[in-house]
Amino acid sequence: MPQGPLERVPQVQARMKQNGLKDERELQSWFVRHFDQHLAKKGRRLIGWDEILEGGLAPGAAVMSWRGLKGGQEAVAMGHDVVMTPTDYCYFDYGQFSGADGYEYIGGLLSLKKVYAFDPCAGIPAYRESHVLGGQANLWTEYVWAQKDAEWKLFPRVCALAEAVWSPPGKRDFAAFTERLKVHHDRLLRLGINAAPVEPPFSAQWKSGEMSNDWSVKTWDIGNWLDQAGAYEIRFTYTHGAHRLDMRKLRITADGAVVASEDKANFTGSANAVAEYVMRLPAPRDPAKKYLLQAEIRGDGGGDSNGRIDIERSDK
Repeated sequence: MPQGPLERVPQVQARMKQNGLKDERELQSWFVRHFDQHLAKKGRRLIGWDEILEGGLAPGAAVMSWRGLKGGQEAVAMGHDVVMTPTDYCYFDYGQFSGADGYEYIGGLLSLKKVYAFDPCAGIPAYRESHVLGGQANLWTEYVWAQKDAEWKLFPRVCALAEAVWSPPGKRDFAAFTERLKVHHDRLLRLGINAAPVEPPFSAQWKSGEMSNDWSVKTWDIGNWLDQAGAYEIRFTYTHGAHRLDMRKLRITADGAVVASEDKANFTGSANAVAEYVMRLPAPRDPAKKYLLQAEIRGDGGGDSNGRIDIERSDK
């Protein structure tokens, strides 16, 4: 069996033998307990990423749960305090919009809405919630090249995290939050902070005069909004105009070849603000091909209709 790095270090093996430890996991636990005791003597307390769960926790240690919520839940069940900071909700080096926004990210997708849904006490019994010290945003800086990069990635998502950790989940309202946030976003901009927009940049739009009362085929260039294979949420949102927009027979094409389709008829207008579809890209986007969204559309009663089309990766 191949040996790991620690198995090839004589000092490590000597320390294990000295303390009667059977493997490297027990050595890690010994190491954590050693410094837990050292810090306690200095009036301080040890806190570590959830890897310190491996091999057993030191009595006074607190845990930073980053590999999901499970590590924090396990630590709380053992009577330890935790700070919840899972990648799914708290890693702001993940992209915030499905499409390109001019900034580099390590990968992943963490929208403002997803951050707002964060519940650090999820899966923890009420009588143990006092062990949850809170939540923490993380912005690792491998792809942060200047202050404006950091500000764009932090704001306004950190505002959503702040409200999430200070508000009971049952009393949160994302629509009300975004309305309030628009005022605060203006404050951020006036302070010179390079905050990302509250609403994601739209993927495409339709305008008055681009349709009539009769069905016609319309296409939009959406290549920047697709990257990996999987489900994408496509939303048609009416903004203004005298006529609603009807749509049917949606297609995503790559150099003219259909790669995803949805025939469902829907509409968006003053009586139904958003028409939503979920379409699945079977393979990652080929950068050599041109990707278009195609749909049959008509203005119900005429051609005075305006709105935006948003495309985001979906877990549906």
